[in-house]
Amino acid sequence: MKSVCIKTNNTDIIRYLIEEFSSLKLDNIRIKKNSFKIYDNVIIHYLDSDYYIFFSIISSILSNTIIKFYEPYELKQELDKNFFYFSDSEKKRILSLCINEDSVLSSLSIDKFNSLYSSFYNYFKEHHSIILSGFYNFRLTDYHKIINDILDNSVSNYLLEREYFEFINILKLYISSNIPKTSVIHLICLNK
Repeated sequence: MKSVCIKTNNTDIIRYLIEEFSSLKLDNIRIKKNSFKIYDNVIIHYLDSDYYIFFSIISSILSNTIIKFYEPYELKQELDKNFFYFSDSEKKRILSLCINEDSVLSSLSIDKFNSLYSSFYNYFKEHHSIILSGFYNFRLTDYHKIINDILDNSVSNYLLEREYFEFINILKLYISSNIPKTSVIHLICLNK
């Protein structure tokens, strides 16, 4: 039997983890929630001997947990810190571009998940408990670099998008401000 303890203070994360592990419907996994002094713990007991599957399942679920709960906060925090000169509406647009970049399964998105997965998998080969926020802050440097790359790409895409619309608006203004030089134009359509 192998057991893993996931420690966090976030009740939404606790609820999410319990739902995810419960939805697996595996006979050889038992889930338990305990509260101690500082953290609430989700304890997963694995009753089989194929630890590769067990670590793989936990690594996948925790990777998705980081992406769902921690990543939006980090993207917003990095955007506020490094790109403070954008307005709130511009920041919202950039954040939506970050999400859209992930949704098309770009290479950065795949790298991001693989980085998280391998970090968790390698950690659980040697440890049986994890403080999720500490792991996120101190053990995921490659993941944080990928997040910053996604943010930088989204800012670049936003700036290109903004320049494109500004150019279109200038063209519209130019066209509307010019007085036509001809009064009538005849168009002839030839069927060939």
